[in-house]
Formats: sequence, C-alpha cells, structure tokens
Amino acid sequence: MNDEPTVFSTAAIATLAARREHEAMWIDDAGARTWGEFGAAVADATAQCLASGVKAGEVVVTPGAARFESLAWLFGAAAAGAVVAPLRPHRAESAAGWRDFVEVKWQVRDGLRPGEGGRKSAQAERLFGELRGRAQPGLILATGGTTGAPKLLLHDLSALLAAVPLKAGRPRRTLPLMFFDHIGGLDMAWRALAGGQILVAPPAELSPAAVAGTIARHRVEVLPSTPSFLNMLLLAGVDRTHDFGSLRVVPYGAEPMPSGLLARLRAVTRRVPVGGKSGLPPMEEIVAGELRLCPDNRTAVLGDRPLVLTPVEFDLLVSLARARGRVRTRDRLLEEIRDRHYEVFDRSIDVHISALRKKLGDDPKQPRFIRTLRGAGYMLTDNVS
Repeated sequence: MNDEPTVFSTAAIATLAARREHEAMWIDDAGARTWGEFGAAVADATAQCLASGVKAGEVVVTPGAARFESLAWLFGAAAAGAVVAPLRPHRAESAAGWRDFVEVKWQVRDGLRPGEGGRKSAQAERLFGELRGRAQPGLILATGGTTGAPKLLLHDLSALLAAVPLKAGRPRRTLPLMFFDHIGGLDMAWRALAGGQILVAPPAELSPAAVAGTIARHRVEVLPSTPSFLNMLLLAGVDRTHDFGSLRVVPYGAEPMPSGLLARLRAVTRRVPVGGKSGLPPMEEIVAGELRLCPDNRTAVLGDRPLVLTPVEFDLLVSLARARGRVRTRDRLLEEIRDRHYEVFDRSIDVHISALRKKLGDDPKQPRFIRTLRGAGYMLTDNVS
C-alpha cells in the first residue's frame, strides 16, 4: 500500500521535509533555508504549543507577514490542533475587536505567550465545536467588510489544504506579493510549497523598485501578481533598470487584464508565459502612439508617465481618441460630455482642451495630438508618434 500523501496537509509537512531535506524551500537576503530547516521549525512550534498547554480549538495568533517563521508557526500551531489566526504586526490592534466573538488564548510574540482573552459568541462556540468534533485545526482570517468593522471568517484548515494537490517538478523561485494573513497569499504559498517550489521573501516595501530589485537579485522565475501591480512595474520603468531575464511565468489571477497592458508586458518579458484564470474579456484600451487610455478604469498614460486628468478632460480625450483622424465638433463633444452630467457649455470646451494640451505637452501651433480646425472643431491627429 502506498502511504505517500497526495494532497497538502499539516501531516504532509514532515514527509515533504524528510524527502526534500537538503533542498531549498525559502530564500531571502540572508541566504537559503532548506526543507529540513522548515520541518524542524514547524516541529519546534508544535512542541512549544504542546508544552505551553495549547488545547485543540484554542485560538493562536501567529505572524502574518510573508516570512519563513510565519509559515512555520501556522503549520506548527495547526499540528497542535489550534485555530490559527495569522496577523501582521500593524494589524494587531484589530485583534482587540475580536474579543466579542472569539477568545484569543495565545499569541506568538517573541515566542508563544498568553493572548488577550475575550469570549466566544454563541455562533462562534457552535462553529468551534464543529471543528473540535472533527478533530481538525482551524484558520481565522480577518476582513474589514463593507462597514470597516472587522469581520472574522473561520475556516476548516484541513479542508483548505486538502484542495491543494502535491506535485513533483523542477523547483522554481516564486516571489509572493501578498501577505500570509490573506487567503490569496496563503493559497499561493501553499500551492508553491505543495509543488516543490522555492519561496523568495518579498521586500518589506512592495514598491516597483524594491520588487524589481528582488526579482533581479534572487533570479525569480514565477511572479504571481495582479494587472494593477504589473502596470505599476511598467509605468515605473523598472524593466529598463533591472534584469527580468530570469522570469519564466507571470500568472495574474482573476483580475481582468487590459489587452494593451498584456501586450506591453509580453514585450518586456519576451517569451515568458503571461496568463490568468479569470475567463473575463480584456478591458478596452485605446492606443494612439505613446498615448494609452483605458476607459474601464479611467486611466491615461503618456509614454511611461501617468496623466492626472479631470473627469471632463478624460472623457474629452476618450471621445477624441475614439474618433482619431476625424473631426469632433464642439456640439458633438458637448453632447457626449453632458451625458456625464458635467456642468459644461460651448466655450468651456475650449478651456478644457487647452488644459488637456498642457498636460499632453502639446504645442497648439504644431500639435502632436490635438488639432484645432477653425469653424469645425477638434481632432486627435492620425499621425501621433
């Protein structure tokens, strides 16, 4: 009988640590950490929980930053049967608002310490009881909700991990850009570990320059990200100052990807597969030379420089861009702008066009973008370069 695990779990960590003992599991600026070290760190966290008297179903607040220790404590406390609640330090104050719902018995802060207490609500007691009845560890994730008040989601951690298949393959260096107190960050980390990948510690500040430096310095091969952040990378021009040659895969999740951004990203990363799993159509992008407009998220970029436009200016520019090479009369522009309920009138169009030209760096005497046709209207030139 084959007793090898086929899905991810807290119990599978020991098996994976033994099988991959000398293989790298984590890389940061201090060097590489092996699977053997990870297995030992998880076992140590479990031992601390048991020695301190952590009981099944008790809440343990663990570190939520994207760090080696955060994963070790998450799996270690879960192996002791705890309900794990990962939380970054700057969000720790929000845990005080949990006291009306759950009892925080333990927290990891320079080791395992008693928590800040609280009381379980009747609903929480029922849910925690179900977990204890199944002898399964739990996972609590906090969200702000629509009101800003903290909302706590209790998960069966074993069920979440069981949905992650174990895979064998060549280890690739993967850079997580989400934290480990967020389901997206945890899911990405779990899948990377289950697939034998090597996690690369993200920089403390997720700025384009810092992320690009990490990609180049640690030869990152997989960059799970979002279209929004990928767009920030391109706008910052970090692809011209840092080596992205190590990248092999750039998955971008469920957020829709504008077709123009996808094309630019593929040009920068050359033969790197760029893909998502949204099934949604690409957002519209209007391109006129160096000028790129995305009406869906109302962004405008000239070269690598984002344009800061008023709502009226943006809609005027979109109208002109859609009719590129054709004249738009003031009446037609006014009609389209009025559909947005702006307070504009015939001559105010000229004022907005003048402001647009300044932001585009356009010379009205020798326009690159917007031409004035006396007695007719305005036109976005068809020879924008």
